[in-house]
Amino acid sequence: YFATAQEKELTQAEINTMLKSGRYPKFDEIREQHDLSIKVLNNLKIEYNDILFNMRKDNTLNDSTIDGWIFRVPDKPKELAIEGAVLGNCVESYIKRVTSGECQIVLLRPSSAPNSPNVVFEVRDNAIVQLEGKSRRRANMYESRAIREYIKNKKLTCKVTLERWKEPKKAE
Repeated sequence: YFATAQEKELTQAEINTMLKSGRYPKFDEIREQHDLSIKVLNNLKIEYNDILFNMRKDNTLNDSTIDGWIFRVPDKPKELAIEGAVLGNCVESYIKRVTSGECQIVLLRPSSAPNSPNVVFEVRDNAIVQLEGKSRRRANMYESRAIREYIKNKKLTCKVTLERWKEPKKAE
């Protein structure tokens, strides 16, 4: 007596009319309509968060290559989720902070492997306030040297400890 949820989305008025008339939809049809509505809502939330995330993106921090290292600001929240999973750190939990404009996350990757997560750092109030690599390791001296140059180029400050540059030992 009425189409499935995929064929027709019921309005509240249509549901009220059916209830008043005594023609009740089957539970499975109500559940199907509910599930479809939730799916649409969740997709809209994802789309909205992607738009907000991208609006809050600070492009002045983006796309620098220094000493063989690429500095990049992620375009979508999903990138932070993937980065956190690969590096084994909590960067995914910063999605809401980035979306709200509270901070920015910058990805540091070797230019020889630009799709390979390496180090992430948080920028808040023009300062690097947190920096982690895989399994919460600190930046090594090569990464630290590039980060120092990035800080200088972007006019940032740094509130984390970076490794000092040591000349590699010469072979005898």
